[in-house]
Amino acid sequence: MKGPGAVLFDVNGNPVLIEPDGSVAVTILDGYVTLAGSTVISVSNFPATQVVSGSVSVSNFPAFPATQVVSGSVSVSNLPVTQPISGSVTLLGTSTIAGTVSVSNFPAFPATQVVSGTVSVSNFPAFPAIQAVSQSGAPWSVQTNKSSTSAVTQITPSTTVQTLLASNVSRVYAHMTNGSNKDLYVKLGAAAALTSYTDVILPGDAYDVPTDYTGIVTGVWAATPNAVALQVTELT
Repeated sequence: MKGPGAVLFDVNGNPVLIEPDGSVAVTILDGYVTLAGSTVISVSNFPATQVVSGSVSVSNFPAFPATQVVSGSVSVSNLPVTQPISGSVTLLGTSTIAGTVSVSNFPAFPATQVVSGTVSVSNFPAFPAIQAVSQSGAPWSVQTNKSSTSAVTQITPSTTVQTLLASNVSRVYAHMTNGSNKDLYVKLGAAAALTSYTDVILPGDAYDVPTDYTGIVTGVWAATPNAVALQVTELT
């Protein structure tokens, strides 16, 4: 096949170029090229998409690791199962998280996290529902407006300030009647005066101490009254 008189033709009758070193230049358009009885290259569907399996090496990275853009659909062959995710996860819209969530930036556990937006609680049979509440520290105390203890005292009227009721956190209710013939200036607090008072009890009139006040109550008469006492009833 080598020599001045040897001319090779392809199957279409076109001359084949023979290089000076005796090699033959072949252009592959489709089909098979057979050399010395061995099939070396089979390319039949160019330009078509090829399936890639195994590991893919990307060699054009200036530094590794580099970020590659992936478009289209990514097929995960072992679905439907849960896939492990590492790194940062951004949740857009309403997302359901199942299982255990690990928060790694706590200096100590448990730590308080800030929650913004709307929190949906899905186990309510109806809204509003009762949720369990726990408490730490001193025990809670519950005080009702019921009492079975009553103390009645008499206070002699005077134009100098007097303590009508001492501070008492156990007080549920207090009532006082002015039996004198002069006005009684009452103050919820210390140092009652004709210019510093809460209310005025007229002669023969009565006054109820607010049920949500348990502090000291003082009083002073506007003028020298008769000797009829002030009647004070305190429920605890």
